[in-house]
Formats: sequence, structure tokens, C-alpha cells
Amino acid sequence: MHLERLRTKRLNVSLFYCAFTDVSRCNAERLLRTEIARVQTQAQAESYEANGIDEYEYIACSLKDVCRLCKEMDGKTFKLKDMEIGENAPPMHPNCHCSTAPYSDRKIYENWLDGLANGEHSLRFDEWKTLNAQEKEKSYIKETGKTGPCHVDAKLMNSKKYHDKYENITEHKSVNECLYQEVLKILDDNNDTEFEHIIAVHSRKRELLVKNTEAAKRGMKHQCGFSKKESKFLEELESTFEVLHNHPNSSLPSRDDIQKLYERKKQASSIIACHDGTLYILKKLKGLEKDEIDSLVEKVYHDTKVKYQGYSEGAIESKCSESLIKMLNKMGCLDYVEK
Repeated sequence: MHLERLRTKRLNVSLFYCAFTDVSRCNAERLLRTEIARVQTQAQAESYEANGIDEYEYIACSLKDVCRLCKEMDGKTFKLKDMEIGENAPPMHPNCHCSTAPYSDRKIYENWLDGLANGEHSLRFDEWKTLNAQEKEKSYIKETGKTGPCHVDAKLMNSKKYHDKYENITEHKSVNECLYQEVLKILDDNNDTEFEHIIAVHSRKRELLVKNTEAAKRGMKHQCGFSKKESKFLEELESTFEVLHNHPNSSLPSRDDIQKLYERKKQASSIIACHDGTLYILKKLKGLEKDEIDSLVEKVYHDTKVKYQGYSEGAIESKCSESLIKMLNKMGCLDYVEK
């Protein structure tokens, strides 16, 4: 409906312009074709976004008299978020006949379309691609017996040794058991992948408040978080809550993990379950205002980058986390445990 209204509005404006100005029929047709091409590109962009396609390819028209500008653009790829009609998307000029196409492995894209047409699935392209990649990876591991750095040892996770790591996270046994049972599901779902799930659990009773898997569904690796609606719900609770998520590469708590612990006023702790069996527990002992924690994190990150100039971004992040944890612990704001 939105595109139809836009199309009608543009055409009406064009017709009005042609009717009341001295414009030849040829010029009027060129103007209309250009406006229609603009609307078609906008429609393509909306379709790409709706289906999780984040890159597109510029396709120059096949006419012999294709202009030099469009010929130079042919085959170039761009991020959808950077699309700008007239700059990197058609129409590039009046009477432009060029178009765009989703940029991805053509065979993979066609398989996704075939699945949609045959009723095999109703997934967005990014969701289908992620699911397909996960299934292939698990199939490869099953056939070869090889595992990667994100592999979860199911035997270890189901052992008493690992279960005992959750015993004293809170004062309530039922809450600790809830955290353990939920983490088993998270680790199983994300075994041999780089995806993360995040949950919030009631601090005083066995109750799963929120579970968010959206980042994984969208194929966003090493990321997770709560939606605005979920965050609002959690902050309006009378009780505090515990937050748990997984780290596929078994890294330290991130800057964002630490920052969110203080930004969420009702969050009591942040628990990071690593795929290698390590458990990081950060308990908030004293709150900090948002500007205080933001300023502290920014300063520590800047100082760390200067001190470890030339190191990889991953190494800098790790050193930054270590410094933040030590500083907050020294300030009496944080209790940090590694198990």
C-alpha cells in the first residue's frame, strides 16, 4: 500500500508538471519512466530488507547504448543500508533502465527461492541461510568427528562438576537450578556455532522472565540482547533479575556485558556460560549512574587502546575487560568469580 501511494503520488506530480508546462511528449515519457524506475528501486530495497538481504548488486541494462556511468557501476556491490538512488542505485540519470539484484551466492539464493515456492519454508533469506549453515556444520562434525573452538562437550555440561558451578550463584536453590537447566538448552542450541542466546531469570523464584534468540535468527554472530519491549518489562519489575548468555569463543565478559549490568538498574548479576565449560559470574554490589559507567568504560577502553597499540582488536577488548573488572572490584561495585 505504501509503495502504491508513493507511485501514484509521483505519477500525479509528473502528469501535473507536464500538463501545465511546455514539455514535449518525449520529455514527459522520459520523466515518467525515470520516476517509475525510482519507485521500483525503492520497492526492491523494501523487499531486500524484509527478506534479510543486506547487500545488492548493480545491474547495468543490456542495451548497446548503455551510458559510461552505468557501465562502470555494473557488477559493483553495496550495503543495503548505504543505498542512495542516483549515487549507487538506479535511476542514475533520466531514462535509466538499470536495476539491482540481491548479492549472494546465486545458487544459495535460488535454493532459498525454490524452498519458498515449494512451501518447504517461509523463512527470510538470512534466517534460512543461517539455519542451512548450522545444519551443514553439524552434519560435517557428525561425519568427520572434528570439532571447532565453539564446540560444547555435552558430557561435561551434564556432569555434577559443571552442575555444581551453579550452586551458589544466588541464595535461592530453585533459581540456581533454573539457570543451570536453561544454560543446557542454550549450549545445546548453539553448539558448534558462533551464535548467542540471552535470558533473564527472576532473582527469588524459579521463573524464566525473558529469552531472546533474535540475533542468532538473523545470523548475527557473537551478539545478543533484549528488545526495547523486553527491557521495559524487566525494568518495571518489582524484583531484581539475573541475566545469563553464552560466549561461543569462551572469551571474558565484554565491555557491553559490564556496561549493561549497571545500566539495567534491576539486574543483579551477569552470568556468562562459555562453550569450553568456563563460567564467569559478575555480581553488582553497588550501582552506578549511566553517565558514570559510560564515562568509566570509555576511559578504560581509550587507555587500553593506547597502551596496547598494534595489538589485535580482540586482544585489546580482553585487556579492557580485565582492567574494568579490576577497577570496579576495587571500587566495591563488583564481585567477580571465574569457575
